[in-house]
Amino acid sequence: MGTNAGTVRRAVLPLIAAALALAACAQDRQHDRMAELRHQVETEKQDCDNLYPRNVAGPEHYSQRVRCFNDVETRFMRPLEPFPDLADQRLAARKALAADLDAGRLTEAQANLRLAQKKVQIEAEERRRTQATSSISAEATAALVQQRTALGTTCSQVDAALSCF
Repeated sequence: MGTNAGTVRRAVLPLIAAALALAACAQDRQHDRMAELRHQVETEKQDCDNLYPRNVAGPEHYSQRVRCFNDVETRFMRPLEPFPDLADQRLAARKALAADLDAGRLTEAQANLRLAQKKVQIEAEERRRTQATSSISAEATAALVQQRTALGTTCSQVDAALSCF
């Protein structure tokens, strides 16, 4: 019986090693893909900044900037979302706030505050859904957070204030 166990172990060990090597390779490819996506997102966001500079005013200035940023997020980040409808809500809120900024109904600080409040609401709903859905594991949730962090946000520091528009 000891000889059979040894034979089985010798036969199984190379299979386990091969499986581990494949898993490491897949993880490396995913890391490389995320780096490519991050670069593409950064490049396209920079294009938005170049097309619609923050410090240049004009009719529909905020709306044009937000449309550009929302397009980038829709193409690159939305497909990674477990709940794309929540991403759509955030993008729609930013679009509506940009229209209010263009119309002079809000200051940029007020719009940023409202967008931050919407983000908190969406994150709470995402947590609620994640907890209610057993198919989304803690690992998948952590991976989502990592992907979002890697792809960045459209908010940036302007002088002492944060701006998402």
